Amino acid sequence: MSVGSQHFGSSAKTGAGVNEVFRVLAERIIEHSRNKTAEAPKKRMNQRGALNVNGLTDFDPSANMFGGGAGG
Repeated sequence: MSVGSQHFGSSAKTGAGVNEVFRVLAERIIEHSRNKTAEAPKKRMNQRGALNVNGLTDFDPSANMFGGGAGG
């Protein structure tokens, strides 16, 4: 079974191959990040605090107080 991994010969003692391992790792992280960004749906900005639960989009904190709505 292949998982798409690579094997690198390296040595912590001599430092041989260590730079290559980190270079390839950084390249793969950047590539993955770019692919994920390109595939991600565009998010609508400025929706801070918006509430959308089962179709309810407005939030009235006083709606459940004492059985009345706003002003009741």
